[in-house]
Amino acid sequence: MMLNNIAVKDQRGNVSLAVLKALQRCCELDTGIVSLLLCSNLPVILIINNTFSAPLSELQTASIEMLCALFSTTEKPPFTHYDYFTVEFLGKILSLLDDSSRLIMRFLLNFNAHFDHNESLVVETLRRNHSLAFGQLLIDELNRLRNANDLNAMKMVFDVFTAEPEIISTTFYDNDLRVLGDVLCQDLLDTDIREKITMILEVLERMSCPNGHGDKRQIGDSLQTLLLSKEISDDHKQRAESILRLCQSE
Repeated sequence: MMLNNIAVKDQRGNVSLAVLKALQRCCELDTGIVSLLLCSNLPVILIINNTFSAPLSELQTASIEMLCALFSTTEKPPFTHYDYFTVEFLGKILSLLDDSSRLIMRFLLNFNAHFDHNESLVVETLRRNHSLAFGQLLIDELNRLRNANDLNAMKMVFDVFTAEPEIISTTFYDNDLRVLGDVLCQDLLDTDIREKITMILEVLERMSCPNGHGDKRQIGDSLQTLLLSKEISDDHKQRAESILRLCQSE
């Protein structure tokens, strides 16, 4: 693709900026172009050609927006791209949360969605770079996307809670965990998305365990309401009943 070649070869910021904006528009029009560009060397060039340091320049912002678009589908990049999308790179991106929080979170959530359980580079980055700001912004995103089909924020919460327990305390303030519990309990009652219910129940179970940082009474009340008021699968019903017993135990 000619625009991709220009973006890769051009070193003049004004031309690269215009090309990136044109490519973003193309991605919005055709998801097939997203897959094509993701599998090209464009993502690698965007990393190599940008320092990504605060405050972000217009070109750096456009580059992250482009990366958001490239990772917005389920298409996986070539394995060799991960030689550049490293924990060190993600740590640098994580450090930019205060500079451009919504954009940075969108990229991290989109990127994390490409990893299977227990393989997340974003979780590994959080393990090495404690970020309570990330936890706060993640809850904001989860709440903002409650009524959407986008499960990336929910998957990120799930990935954090199913990793080592220490990551929870270095990612969330205690008060934020109470807010997270509120959001999850309400979302459990509102959503009909099976995959989302599965992830919420898994997180609520972790929160209900000793030192699980959850309000067991609140979780128990929500589970009782769920069991009485909604038609759910047998698997979800059994899981909810198991967690409810955990909440009622001392």
